[in-house]
Amino acid sequence: MLDILFLSEIGLMSTPMENKSMTTRQQPWNEYEAVLLLEGFLAIEKNEENRANVVKRLSHDLRKMALCRGTEIDEFYRNENGISFQLRSMESAYCGYTVFKPSTKLFDEIVNIYRNSKDEYDRLLCEAKTMTKDERTREYNVQEKFFAWLTARVSSSQLSEFYI
Repeated sequence: MLDILFLSEIGLMSTPMENKSMTTRQQPWNEYEAVLLLEGFLAIEKNEENRANVVKRLSHDLRKMALCRGTEIDEFYRNENGISFQLRSMESAYCGYTVFKPSTKLFDEIVNIYRNSKDEYDRLLCEAKTMTKDERTREYNVQEKFFAWLTARVSSSQLSEFYI
C-alpha cells in the first residue's frame, strides 16, 4: 500500500479513489480530437481502413495526445468502446441526421469546417497529428529550442556553465 501511495504522490499511478473520480466524468472532446475522429470516420466511409483498425488507432492517438498535454488518464479514457460510440455520433454529424447516436455541437462544427473551409480543416488536422507525437520527442524539441534561444542570449562562458 505504501508503494501505491508513493507512486501516486509522484504522479506515476493514481489511487483507486482517484480512478473512481476520474472515470465518473470524462473530459469533453476538443476540436483536435474531433478532427481526428472525423478523419477516421472518413477513412471508414471511403473504405481506406476498416473500422476496427480506425477505432484502435484513434484510441491510441487520443490517449497519447492527452499524455502529451500532461493529462492523467485511466483505462477508460478514450478507450476503444468510447471511440466506437463517438464514431456513431460523428456519423450523424456527417450525414446531417441521427443515424445511431445524436451528433454533438462540436462534431457538427468540425463537419462544417471540413465542408466549407478545407484549409482550416487541414490546419486543424495537421496540428492534431502533431499533438499525438511521442512525448519524449516533444520534450526533446522543447529542450533543443530552449538551448538555441539561450545560446543567442548569453555569452559562451555562461553557456558552458549550463552544460556542465
